[in-house]
Amino acid sequence: MSSIVDIFLILLDLVWYLLLAQVILSWLTVFGIRNDLLRQITLAVSLLTQPILDPIRKALPRTGSFDFSVLAAFILIYIIRAGLQVALR
Repeated sequence: MSSIVDIFLILLDLVWYLLLAQVILSWLTVFGIRNDLLRQITLAVSLLTQPILDPIRKALPRTGSFDFSVLAAFILIYIIRAGLQVALR
């Protein structure tokens, strides 16, 4: 049972890093850094994170130009990790 939870925790870490990469890549785009490599990496990261963020975006109220879905995803990942770690004790 512990190895399944460990694999799930690793997947949560991977999702966390992908979300962090998406945040950093969006900042680079906002600051005017644009090239083909950055565009391809942004597209790949976006394709991987959209299935996670789209349901969160639908659940959150509209806030104009601010997107709090990544923040909500970070909080959910933290809560899930904490719950799993407490359950394993």
